[in-house]
Amino acid sequence: LKLPAYTLTNTDFLISQIDCELLPGAGPICAWTNRAGDMSTEWILVASQVNSVWQPAVTLGASDTLSRNRQPQVAVLGTDRVIVVWLSNVAGGSDLDVLSAYSADGGRTFRDPVIVNRGGDEDKDDETELTVTTEPKSGIIHAFWQSGSPRRVRSATSHDGLFWSSSQQELPMGINSP
Repeated sequence: LKLPAYTLTNTDFLISQIDCELLPGAGPICAWTNRAGDMSTEWILVASQVNSVWQPAVTLGASDTLSRNRQPQVAVLGTDRVIVVWLSNVAGGSDLDVLSAYSADGGRTFRDPVIVNRGGDEDKDDETELTVTTEPKSGIIHAFWQSGSPRRVRSATSHDGLFWSSSQQELPMGINSP
């Protein structure tokens, strides 16, 4: 499979932290962080390609002043279901939490975001280093991130991107200091 090259351009904002997946039979869907030129605000944009035409980008996460939304990760479930998971300072808070938004139409629209790390330490420490993977046969989504001090790797799972495991698992790091 050979894909043509794509270019995302915007002269008003800084584009970074891009993640793309392929929608079966449609083309790529990409999520990225947009930053205001003065670096005061970050938000997530998502765009998909339908019939070789890029659709208008959809904004996820607040785009008001001092919002931080970063490290978007895309998971595709079937032909039209898309989950985007990212880090955000919900409601202008000072720490970053893990959020998820679900689309049933290939990324053209999304439901309101849900907090993935609910019940964990969302009110204490920033969550960082987010990654998402999907089990090919079952479609179960796994989100992994670092949290706390000392840093721990935590995870949550979802069957649909709408509801996430209520208790996050802490992964054993296996590294001991002398």
